[in-house]
Amino acid sequence: MLNRLLAAGVVFVAAAAGPAFAGDAPGADWMSRDAVKAKLQDEGFSSVLLKADDGQWEGLAIRDGAIVTFAADPKTGEIRQQKPMTDDDV
Repeated sequence: MLNRLLAAGVVFVAAAAGPAFAGDAPGADWMSRDAVKAKLQDEGFSSVLLKADDGQWEGLAIRDGAIVTFAADPKTGEIRQQKPMTDDDV
């Protein structure tokens, strides 16, 4: 039940961001969106939302029961930074 509520929160935040969440176009040498999502899911993330922005993959996901924001390397999918989402992020 908690995961459903958190997933709804991620969807709500992404929908509220609207076109701003669309981001930039990924580079030709980047990992695909699907490959990055799969990598993150293997690392324990769920309900992953991604956008290409500022030369990296950025997104929202659920990890360890909390909504987190993150930035990932565009070529390797490695997490560069991750933090729990706060009221300031909404």
